[in-house]
Amino acid sequence: MKIPDLTEVEAWSEGAILKPGSHNVRCVEAEEDETGTPSIEVQLEAIDGPEAGSRITDWIYVTPNSLGRVKQIFEAFGVDIPKGDWDLNVKQIIGADVRILVREEPNNEGKMRSRVKAYLLVSDIPADESGLHEQNGSPEKALPF
Repeated sequence: MKIPDLTEVEAWSEGAILKPGSHNVRCVEAEEDETGTPSIEVQLEAIDGPEAGSRITDWIYVTPNSLGRVKQIFEAFGVDIPKGDWDLNVKQIIGADVRILVREEPNNEGKMRSRVKAYLLVSDIPADESGLHEQNGSPEKALPF
């Protein structure tokens, strides 16, 4: 395998992944992928609290079964949703702040991983009241998933 010149390449840093709980985050990257199932990959970075600077990646799949989640996410990002089919410029969500709920769940190999489960407008929840409570050391809230 031939590896190209790496002298001008910045090495990836390990970075911290957001832990389960409620976090105010900013979208720092957003990319479309229309190969296979249409999706948007977003990089979210915590903007306050003890995990400020930590990141998590979410993949937003656009399928008939996921349209409710897609609408929740776009509304949280403040995207104006017109009637009918429409084209989204994913770059417009970069820099937008939202509140996310992260939970731990097993991946395909059974290993636990953090996953974004819900998106909310930051303004919808007072900073000191997330509606979450600790139960057995992990934040819980009655959500439909």
